[in-house]
Amino acid sequence: LAEPGPGDTPRTTADAAPLVWFADTQAPTLAGHPGRADAVVVLARPGTDTGALADSVRRALKDSGAHVHTGNDRGAVEDPLLGHARQNLLGIGGSFGGIATFVAVFTAAGTVALSVSQRSREFALLRAIGATPRQIRRAVASEALLVAPFAGLLGSLPGIGLAHWWFGQLQDRGAIPQAVDVHVSALPPLVAVGLGLLTALGAGWAAGRRPARIKPGQALTEASVERSRPGPVRTAVGIAALVGGVFLTGLSARSAGDDAAGAALGVVMSFMLAVALLGPLLARLGVGLLGLLLRGAGPLARLAA
Repeated sequence: LAEPGPGDTPRTTADAAPLVWFADTQAPTLAGHPGRADAVVVLARPGTDTGALADSVRRALKDSGAHVHTGNDRGAVEDPLLGHARQNLLGIGGSFGGIATFVAVFTAAGTVALSVSQRSREFALLRAIGATPRQIRRAVASEALLVAPFAGLLGSLPGIGLAHWWFGQLQDRGAIPQAVDVHVSALPPLVAVGLGLLTALGAGWAAGRRPARIKPGQALTEASVERSRPGPVRTAVGIAALVGGVFLTGLSARSAGDDAAGAALGVVMSFMLAVALLGPLLARLGVGLLGLLLRGAGPLARLAA
């Protein structure tokens, strides 16, 4: 780097990257390619259009291999640490974003499916009095269209606040430099709302498919009798997911860096899948354990058990 001039202020704050200044005669030699420059700064007159100036510079440097940066894009050129911060944010954000998306999709799908299954008798009665399969599916879709956008917008509000808190924690721990600012655009909330809506519609379509297709008499019969246990295929896949989660937990504990982050994402997905598939068995186990405690607390507690 060239020696600062009389009007320049060297960056000595803790927020900036560590810098070492050399005289103009020494900097080209130390750079390793005397007579050539790594970066050229173009200062425009006040009122000059940035886009037009950038286009003219690109035309002047055509086929030279040089890149033109304007606005916030200049940060990665001026401070090399910002490039590393970008990679860290993309990696950490991708990992957390994948986990959050998986959790949200599972939660929304499970909620809609539970809501439809709890009203199986209602749908059976509607089928018995002449409701068509299309009307049943339309009823479920209408509920999703009314509830999902509102729920997504309501959930985005604390999400924006948590994003600023999480960003500050990364800066306090030195994961990203202080010069980086958090900026939340309208795109993430819109993506979250759209993803939640599509998940609710898909879950509603899957859960309402059977009560909409079966015959009215058969619907009333099935609605009066609940399944006592999950099927063998569902149980086998759930056990496999549980074993996979335990294996990935050990793998994540023995790994470091990107390998540990990748394994941690697999741990969350495996255990969530196991809980979703083995939910009836886990619920029965929980009820049994609580029942042992309740049965010794009097007649009302035994009735509750």
